[in-house]
Amino acid sequence: MNKNIKQVTLVLENCESIVVPAECFKEFSFKRGENKEGENLYIKSLNCIIKDNGNMKYEMTYGENSTSPVQRLGKCNDITSVKIEYEDESSEVLSVVWSDDYNVNNNENQINDLVTYNELHIRIRSKLQTSKENLKQIQNQIKEYQLLETTTLREIKHLELLEAV
Repeated sequence: MNKNIKQVTLVLENCESIVVPAECFKEFSFKRGENKEGENLYIKSLNCIIKDNGNMKYEMTYGENSTSPVQRLGKCNDITSVKIEYEDESSEVLSVVWSDDYNVNNNENQINDLVTYNELHIRIRSKLQTSKENLKQIQNQIKEYQLLETTTLREIKHLELLEAV
């Protein structure tokens, strides 16, 4: 599936959202995650560089808005979901997995780097992905250890047989 993105809405804590048109992305890549039933789509990883060309929209449910969208995104690591709208009018909403140490204003799985006053680099990496990768790595290490242990036992038995002769 390779569709052209029209815009991306970053939904933030406190019912704020920032609409980013496709032309504001210098880079945008993501990986989806889903449960076994194919439901509950979430962001496994997201990497994007946003440069505000004046067409980004910062939407709030209350209060006045005097902050630029890039400055607001750079201020807090609090993206809760990502809505991707495609040129063919289809869309998908992906939730963002928050770190185990839940803090309403800061998701440890999200890193924001303000490059310039109007450019921001955002990276999100789900702890779910990290945990699964770590588990797979540990399982592989155990298999390697078991193989090594089996090989070593065979070598010891072989040596014992040679000594007995």
